[in-house]
Amino acid sequence: MSAAPHRLPAAPRPYRDETLSSWLERIGCRYGLSGPKLAEAVTGPAETGLFAAAIDDRRAALSTLRSWARAAAVDPGRLVRLQLDRRFPDRADPWLLPARRAGVCLACFVDDRQQGREAHLRALWRCAECCICSRHRRLLVELCPACQARLEPIFLWRDDRAAPSCRRCGCILDAGGGEGGSTAEGAATASVLHLLQHAIARRIAIGRAAALESLVADLWAPLDDLGAVRPVLAICFDVGGWRCPVSDRHIVGMAAPLAALPLGFRIATLLLVAALAGADLRDL
Repeated sequence: MSAAPHRLPAAPRPYRDETLSSWLERIGCRYGLSGPKLAEAVTGPAETGLFAAAIDDRRAALSTLRSWARAAAVDPGRLVRLQLDRRFPDRADPWLLPARRAGVCLACFVDDRQQGREAHLRALWRCAECCICSRHRRLLVELCPACQARLEPIFLWRDDRAAPSCRRCGCILDAGGGEGGSTAEGAATASVLHLLQHAIARRIAIGRAAALESLVADLWAPLDDLGAVRPVLAICFDVGGWRCPVSDRHIVGMAAPLAALPLGFRIATLLLVAALAGADLRDL
């Protein structure tokens, strides 16, 4: 087995608001590698273990972080601070999204490029209540603007930069476009979600998320009919005979389903929470 490389010829610094996996993907695309493949090449298969399948943004092993830091010539403490557990120490697993469930803000990608930065994936987008970009007041997106597939961003080396792209069709996501104009109704929804996101984050930070988690679980609980697959949440959909999509039926009855929901259902859930408890959650 060949020894792991001691130093990469070129490696960008991580951004303060970036996830570990985003940083490794940006480095890896410079060498024609995915982030997990780069991680495996740097640490070696014996140390990497399951990292070839996924990079642990939440709590990577310290020895692994040190290997990455040595290869990229960065302070290991800087990588430790990127971990989601360090950023959000009071968040239980249901309040942190897996990477495949997180939305992205296309306007943030465009801003990055226009300001001379490489686009990158923000850690805040992994918070389960994060449905809207607080900077641009735009709903996050989870579908590729080109092929409409569920968006799993990767980075491709284009025009001497790591460009965020759709894994399926290769659409470049920081080139502009895909940002529809906002209506008055959309602006009102954005305002409610913006207030609600901050209220939820505050409750989690002070250890008062239990009542909110219970409310979310109740909204997705089955009806009295034991055979029902229609959660109480269906009351906010004006559709007769509404049923939870087959792909998400396993969520109904979960103790805290928010992190497992697609973006559209998270938005609907939070808007109903705001209707029941107020956007500042004072009634909860």
